[in-house]
Parts: sequence; C-alpha cells; structure tokens
Amino acid sequence: MENIYQAPESTLDQNTIIKPAPESITKPIKNAVIAGSIVTGLTLALSILAMVNQQLVMGIGQDAIVDGILYLGLTFGVYKKSRVSAIFLFSLFTMSKIYMISESGSYRGILFSLILIYYFFKGILATFEYHKFMKQQNPMYSSNNKWVVWVVTPIAIITLAFVVLGLLSINGYLVSSDVQRGSEVSAENYQHLRESNLINDDETIQLFYSEGLSSILEGGNILTDKRAISYESNGQTIDRYSAFYEEIETVSVASKGSGFEDTLILVEKFSGDSFYILASTENDGDKLFLSTLKQNIPVPEENE
Repeated sequence: MENIYQAPESTLDQNTIIKPAPESITKPIKNAVIAGSIVTGLTLALSILAMVNQQLVMGIGQDAIVDGILYLGLTFGVYKKSRVSAIFLFSLFTMSKIYMISESGSYRGILFSLILIYYFFKGILATFEYHKFMKQQNPMYSSNNKWVVWVVTPIAIITLAFVVLGLLSINGYLVSSDVQRGSEVSAENYQHLRESNLINDDETIQLFYSEGLSSILEGGNILTDKRAISYESNGQTIDRYSAFYEEIETVSVASKGSGFEDTLILVEKFSGDSFYILASTENDGDKLFLSTLKQNIPVPEENE
C-alpha cells in the first residue's frame, strides 16, 4: 500500500552536479548590491549628520534615516537573490529621485542617479535569470525561504506605501509636506484660499505651508505681503487667525519640531491676543518661515 504521507522522491539524480550560476547572472546582482550599499551608506550617513546638525545636509534631512533602513533591508534581499527586493529597491530609489526633483526643481546628481538606476534594473533581470537557471537544473528547486516572509515582505509593504504616497504627492493628490514659496503655490490653491476668504485679492503669498493631508483647507499657515495667517477647519467652517505685521509685537519658537513634528511659532500682538503658526522642518522650512516673519515686522521707531 502506498504511503500517502511519504515525501515525494527527488527527480534529481544523485550524481548530478548543480552548476553555479554564470557570471553573466551573478555579476549584475553583485553590482546591484554594491549600488544599494552605496545608497544605503550615503543615506544613513547624511541623515545622521542632518540629525546632529539639525539642518539639511546635501538636501537630505533626518527623516531620510527611514529610507536608509529600507535600502539596507532591500539591498540584503538582493544579495540573497530576492526578486521582490530587487523590484522594490529599484522602485524606491527611482521614486525618491523623482520626488526630490519635483520638489526642488534641481537636477543635481542626476547622472549618478541614472547610473544607479541602471544597475538596479539590471539586478532585477538578473535575479529572475538566476532562479530560472536554478530551476532548469533542478525541477524541485524552490526559492521560498522563511527570511523572505519575515524580513523582505514587511520591508516591501513599507516601500510600496512610500512609492504610492510619492506618486500621489507628485500628481497633486496629496498636499505638499514642504513650506512653499509664493511662486510654488499652484493657481488652483491660490483660488481655493481666495474663495475661502483666507487671503484677499490684493495680497501676494510669500510663504505657505499646509498641514492638511488631502486638502489645503484642512489647515494651513500663510505669510503674505501684508500679514501672517493661520487657519484650521473645525469640520463645518474654517477658523482663521491673522495679524497685520504692524500689529505684531513679538514672535518666538514655542516648540521646535523634529522629524515628522512641525515647529510651533507663537505670534503675539500688541493688543494682547496671540496665535500659533505651524511650519514644516523639511528643507529648513520652519527657519525660513520664522526669519521671513521677523523681517516683515516693522522696526519700531526710537523716540528722539
């Protein structure tokens, strides 16, 4: 009687020698690992420097340490010949470069980035070729490993979330997380702010930052050529707080932001009223907000 619980016999002859994958397959994988290691090292080093110095270093902020950790995990996955890791490493790096260019408008370092993208893409093809080569030698070959489930899968999910958020932000479905100069505010957002009576037709925006996720009307902070404005939605209406620059007595940092936390700036008026302005720490936007606000406040004339 046949034992149905018995493991199936391998169709691979015991004398068959499993050949190692040729260099045409292993070299592109090795190059992708080297490229991933370079990106990981630079990202982690610059993000740590930004954290220590509390300012951007070569356009990299302290938040990029999350990217560095993701790059590290995905690079290790490529080293282990993971096709999923190769795909997500390519996607994460490519999307991060596109996002940085769309936000800064600068193409600095684009040639170096394109070279890395090329190696990452070749790494994807090579990982697929590797598993195809191994399967041809041994029909019983399986690439499923426990480390893929416990290490690569969570990293891939997080990376996918980053890529999706990046695509949504680039295409305007999400509010920018940076402080924007007036020239960077879209005509559509200008219209929304005017129609909501947040700015007047004769006002020009100098700086703008919204803490909203899908709409700038969820909450925001504006410096125009005439006044400082902070607003937030309470669900049905928008509460607005503002002061003309000549009405402002002092401004100060109530709470310094870090990471994903915004900086809180206290605006105090001569009348005794006060309100807060939020500004993102990305790209030192909070410092720009504070310095511009101080410059706009007229210096009181000294009595002779």
